[in-house]
Amino acid sequence: MESKSVTYIEVRSQPGFGYSEASIRPYVRAIGPRAIGVFVFLSSYIGKGHRELSAILMEAQMNVYEWKASLKFLEAAGLVRTYEGEMGEGGKYMIHVLYSPVSGNDFALDPALSGLYKKATGSSYIPKEDPIPDGFNETTSSYGDCFPSEAQQAINPTAGLINSNRFFDRTSFKGLLAMRGNISYEDLSPKEIKRIEKIAASTKLSEETLAELLEDCFEKKNSFGYRVRFVELIRRSEEMKQFSGARKADDPKEMTGTEREIRDISTLGWYDYLKSLQKGHEPAEADAKIVRHIVEDMGLPDQAANALVLFSIQRNDMRLNKVWMERVAATMVRKSINTANEALSYLSETSKRYKATSKKAKPAKEASEDKYRDMPSLEELIKEMAA
Repeated sequence: MESKSVTYIEVRSQPGFGYSEASIRPYVRAIGPRAIGVFVFLSSYIGKGHRELSAILMEAQMNVYEWKASLKFLEAAGLVRTYEGEMGEGGKYMIHVLYSPVSGNDFALDPALSGLYKKATGSSYIPKEDPIPDGFNETTSSYGDCFPSEAQQAINPTAGLINSNRFFDRTSFKGLLAMRGNISYEDLSPKEIKRIEKIAASTKLSEETLAELLEDCFEKKNSFGYRVRFVELIRRSEEMKQFSGARKADDPKEMTGTEREIRDISTLGWYDYLKSLQKGHEPAEADAKIVRHIVEDMGLPDQAANALVLFSIQRNDMRLNKVWMERVAATMVRKSINTANEALSYLSETSKRYKATSKKAKPAKEASEDKYRDMPSLEELIKEMAA
């Protein structure tokens, strides 16, 4: 009769199982080198039948508590699935099935894996890839090239609008792309759309923000299915998710005035932002002329111009000050300030610096000549705007 304390281990793997140093590197940071060491150790037992756990522990030079702790991490990361049964009279039989590590992009897009990585390291995982040298054009054949009729069926409007992700509204996303006019929803393959959904789930970015970021990470000349530069899109999304205005509110009805204002600054073109300040009515021609000059002639991007508009109207009784805006816009262009977030940070820091300076004694004439030195902080501006 076998002892009831005997435990047997068998190791299996999914079809196509394999891994490389590059594929397991992010897992080492996410769940620790000991757990990954056990993963590599287990892979040497694939297809070799069962062995007693005590013998395996002796070979691994680990105690049972260290072994179980490592398995727990591997199971949480999706690298191992464990099945338990009986063998003989009371003997325990365990089967560990090993799964291949996901690729760098899929690791970054997986909320659970990227969350483990950030918890362990304090920073988000950004996959790296070797850039293709200049002068090379991609000629990879895609699914659509080989099976055009099947590809059209896969992206037809009815099938393409099935929403399987509560963090991402495909109908809204398709409408936003159509409204912006640079990318068509049909330019994206089902796999690319699914990856964008994963980014939405991981970062909670709004459809408006993702549509805008996608335009900067899209190569229409590439073959169908290979047009989105996901490494860059992930990096940009990770940078944007720290701003509440770029994220999707859990309940749009509960979005604060501050969040709505930052969202509008970040996502609307300069003319539409002026319209939003007019409650949807056409802006005054004089105001449009000022902002058009700053954007089209001086080269300040729409997002940064919107932030500048907000600061100006709050300091000038809801009017745009042409001289001050041109002066600040010129500085922002020289500093290569392009996004709303960069502009808001710059204006906020500048206002705080001016406030600190204004506390020092100044001649009365100097103080009266520059009434914009005592600019409010970003927080004060947004609170006034949302009131």
